[in-house]
Amino acid sequence: MLCILRSDKKLTVAYIHRSMCRSYKEVAQDLDIEVSSCISYTQLQRILKKVDYQGFNAINETFFHQYIYKDALEWYAIDGKELRGSIDDVAGEKRGQNVVSRTSHSTKQSSIVGWYNGSKDSEKTVVSHYFNSYDYLLGKYTLDALHLSSELPALIAKKGGIYLMQVKANQKLLLEDCKHIDDNLTTSYKKEAYQKAHGREEIRIGFGYEMNTESLPKRWKETKVKTLIVVERERKITKTQKKSKEKSYWVTNLPLNQINFLELFMAIREHWTIEVHHNTRDKQMGEDNLITRNENQSRFIAVCIILATNLLEVQKVENLTVLREELAYKERNVYHLFEHKRFL
Repeated sequence: MLCILRSDKKLTVAYIHRSMCRSYKEVAQDLDIEVSSCISYTQLQRILKKVDYQGFNAINETFFHQYIYKDALEWYAIDGKELRGSIDDVAGEKRGQNVVSRTSHSTKQSSIVGWYNGSKDSEKTVVSHYFNSYDYLLGKYTLDALHLSSELPALIAKKGGIYLMQVKANQKLLLEDCKHIDDNLTTSYKKEAYQKAHGREEIRIGFGYEMNTESLPKRWKETKVKTLIVVERERKITKTQKKSKEKSYWVTNLPLNQINFLELFMAIREHWTIEVHHNTRDKQMGEDNLITRNENQSRFIAVCIILATNLLEVQKVENLTVLREELAYKERNVYHLFEHKRFL
């Protein structure tokens, strides 16, 4: 974990080992244990291939479960990410190992809820299994259009959870119904938000409509869908003045009122928090460049990276790149991340 935090975008198994060789004496001293020498590179590879990544992830889940779930009615974004370094191009593979994460909208903390091999299984199966593993759901969940079917939202609603899912062309008839409602009905609620950042300006306008499952095909009845949120987004690139417009459609089983509408409008915005989390793992941790062909090795390091990302997120710094450089070149600075209030 220390070596991953110090990697400074150069993450490889070989780099992790070299970092271990440089710092094992300091770590042993701080832990008050005797270590005569660092393990060899071959030994490290063997350990990574055999370590119980699911057990290790369960420990992290227990810790961050208590950190994240201060409020049972928190919003969580669920999405998958492919570990590109696990794809063997030489062997002709098109897909590799994937992790599915749950990220809190408010705390930005994440945890892995499942894994799958992209050439054998799918994200939809893992997400369905995740929700099936609970007898009762307390949280609220945002998911992209991949997961919108009559089965998954019905499952979430049946177990007491709240879902907010994007509607796209994979549900053609439902999308047509949403567009028809937006074009022909008077909106119950409207909200506008303006943002200027990263060289662009963005205006988002949200519209809220009540939905009636009786007007939908019978298979949607069990989803208990009640509300349609339409978000119209206009972007302008400051430098080029180029403009673009798009509309997105979201359905939920949360009843429509003024308070819920504002909450849903914000939840749609915050859903993309998980993409920020993925970007941190790629750009700051170098996860996409980590070449690992062994399944166990890929998944265990993914658990370590998500934990390291959570520890960095706790710092609440404006410039994460500067912090990463300080951790890399001032190695002792990394230890405060492991204080009891932040780690096991």
